[in-house]
Amino acid sequence: MKYNGIKSAAVIIIGLGILTLSCENVIKVDLNNVQPRLVLEGVISSQPGQSQFTLSKTGDFYQPSTFPKVSGAEVIVSDNLGNIDTLRESQPGIYIADSLRGVIGRTYFANVTVEGATYTALSRMPAPILIDSMRTEYQPGGGFGPDADKGYRLSVYFLDHPGVDDFCRIRIVKNDSLLPDYFLYDDKFSDGNYIEYNDFGRVFSYGDTIKAEILSMDKPVYDYFKTLMDVVASQDGGEMRLAPANPNSNWSNNALGYFGAFSISADTILAR
Repeated sequence: MKYNGIKSAAVIIIGLGILTLSCENVIKVDLNNVQPRLVLEGVISSQPGQSQFTLSKTGDFYQPSTFPKVSGAEVIVSDNLGNIDTLRESQPGIYIADSLRGVIGRTYFANVTVEGATYTALSRMPAPILIDSMRTEYQPGGGFGPDADKGYRLSVYFLDHPGVDDFCRIRIVKNDSLLPDYFLYDDKFSDGNYIEYNDFGRVFSYGDTIKAEILSMDKPVYDYFKTLMDVVASQDGGEMRLAPANPNSNWSNNALGYFGAFSISADTILAR
């Protein structure tokens, strides 16, 4: 089994809050002179009301909190059956599709035109990995590594699709707050297995409401998040040890970010 858990971080290229093209090269950034770059974060979700795009510009490395939003873009999403949706700008840099809900098995195409340039990407929505069950188990703490803290450890159980390459991100919501962590799963060594995923690097308190979401994605989108881990790993104590490379992007025209079609499975449990 291959599990990966990382802390999210403010990277010089994007401020993360909430990929099968030829543009898969990692782009290196000159920290001494970072010119603003367009960042496109596009999500098509199988859940209603969750499909949206965020457009922003990279900030100065020495002022990492500056990520100006980009307004006035034309954002169009279509699928392989010929359906077309034009997103509307609900607030500066945020573009939403009120009625768009992704369909499993369809391929989605994004076309963004802004500031005289056009950017394209595509992503296929895979079948979701369904959560079978969840449980919490109390640990007294005092051990090493994941056993060091006192509290309730979470396990999420699911069946990997046999004969299918599965790529997922697991999100955890604690008491209505999304945890700032990224947990990734692929089935390179666990195809068709029944999985217990508990590598969350934290414990919960008695009575916490815990929601787990499994976001299934295609491999190019997974590669984006996997290479994001490499960027975060280049940090030591919040300071860059090496000049990082940008995560892989599936956008054309040298844009940063990702466009992904996600199918989602979710479940909720109380820590006890």
